[in-house]
Amino acid sequence: MREWIVRVMTAAALSALLELLAPDGRMRRYVSFGLASVLLLTLLSPLGGTRLDIPSLFPSLDPALPSEGEDASGTLVLSLAEDALISHLAERFCLNESQIKASLSFGEDRESLFLRLVLPSTAPIEEISAYLTEHTKLSCEVITY
Repeated sequence: MREWIVRVMTAAALSALLELLAPDGRMRRYVSFGLASVLLLTLLSPLGGTRLDIPSLFPSLDPALPSEGEDASGTLVLSLAEDALISHLAERFCLNESQIKASLSFGEDRESLFLRLVLPSTAPIEEISAYLTEHTKLSCEVITY
């Protein structure tokens, strides 16, 4: 959901900027139509399963996205998954979210995922490891501090 909101807001901001820069006259109508179409497609993308990924077209607009040459959508998805995992583990095991650090990364084959989890030494490490093994198919490394 967050990713969709970022795409919509970025498309709206870019549309407004480009519309201001469009020349007057007939050309302005065509530019407005094209920008409205892009915005409409972005708004409707979750319904049709299609995706117009505006932020990855302009990585400088979103500091959370990687630089050129990196897989923007994959990195953003991993970042969102890390946040969700941290929230879930904090709630499930009564920890403070700020105490948990999670890092998900793709394996060399780009199909498997690896999880590195950093937890305080007071956390129930054995229970968390067993829970992750039971509920995920991730290769995990748990580090304590």
